[in-house]
Amino acid sequence: MKLPYLTASNTGILELLTPDKTCLICKSANAESLAEKILWAKEHFQELEEIAENGYKFYQKELTSYILAKNLLDKIYSLQVDF
Repeated sequence: MKLPYLTASNTGILELLTPDKTCLICKSANAESLAEKILWAKEHFQELEEIAENGYKFYQKELTSYILAKNLLDKIYSLQVDF
């Protein structure tokens, strides 16, 4: 949808997404951090467009349901042992 993604920072998210490149992050369970990031976003439209575009490209390249299913099936097939 090419929308900027704002999420709480955690290990799982940071394994997949890159802050300020493919997403925006704030501190988890921290209302002040969330408010600061929203206010920053309000004043930085150009950067938000770039983050949204990068996130969309990343999604198209790595996270569509087809790609995720193919990766899972490839892993399953690679684990099969011939007897």
